[in-house]
Amino acid sequence: MYSNEIQQYLEEKNYTLTPEEILQIIDVSINTQIFYISYNSEYNFYEIRTRDGYTFKFGVKEYRKEEQYGRIYKCNITCK
Repeated sequence: MYSNEIQQYLEEKNYTLTPEEILQIIDVSINTQIFYISYNSEYNFYEIRTRDGYTFKFGVKEYRKEEQYGRIYKCNITCK
């Protein structure tokens, strides 16, 4: 993904991603422009920086429980 595509994706997700979505975003083999990834465990958010000058911060949807039709996530924080 290009940085503008990452930005659009994060906006669509309200800057709060499931663990599976985070793995897709921080995969540097797909998103080769990413050069910095940081996780803040105190506030439960990631920060990534790209070679073309973008910085993104996004929260993690906490796993709550497994339901018959899939996972339910409880959102603790939204970062922008």
